[in-house]
Amino acid sequence: MIPAAEALHLQTAGLSPSDADAATSLLQEIEVHVRKHMRRPGCIVPLDPSRVNPSIAVEIERRCRLAGWHAEFQQTAERSSLVGAGNRQTVTGFQLALRPRDEAYMEADAASASRLNGLARSP
Repeated sequence: MIPAAEALHLQTAGLSPSDADAATSLLQEIEVHVRKHMRRPGCIVPLDPSRVNPSIAVEIERRCRLAGWHAEFQQTAERSSLVGAGNRQTVTGFQLALRPRDEAYMEADAASASRLNGLARSP
């Protein structure tokens, strides 16, 4: 089997300039959303399905992992309201679930502890 690192160098595996630009633009919007809606366990970022394709999703996940996040794309769906449709669902969009990695929690806790120690020593 071809090693993954070698496969990424194949011409078909490259990220197109337009997909790279789209990923960068989405990441900027994701950062704004995180700054506004972040909670201790993480946050969910809704995404417009017309702006996300598999290449963009993989690139966003990769960049989020490099920044210390667990990132997972999830589909959002609605059940069909048509009679006789059973449990059919229609994909209506995507959301990105972001959770800080354990190392990020430890880093934040260490920074908080050092701040508290500094306050305790102040006269």
